[in-house]
Amino acid sequence: VDLIQAALDRFPDVYGNPHAHAGMGIRRLAEGVFECRASRTIRLIFLPAKGRALFDFAGSHDEVRDYLRNR
Repeated sequence: VDLIQAALDRFPDVYGNPHAHAGMGIRRLAEGVFECRASRTIRLIFLPAKGRALFDFAGSHDEVRDYLRNR
């Protein structure tokens, strides 16, 4: 939970700044779906909405894959 909160706190400062977000691994997974790393095993899913990024899901690589399949 602390890792997730730390990533959520840092995300607004690095989103849209490729040099700053390299360590978080922010990347586009699908149209309107972005991922970043909270740790080596935990991924966070964000959805852009009116100039903001809304946190939607946290899980492992496999759980994120299932999330994308079931959207």
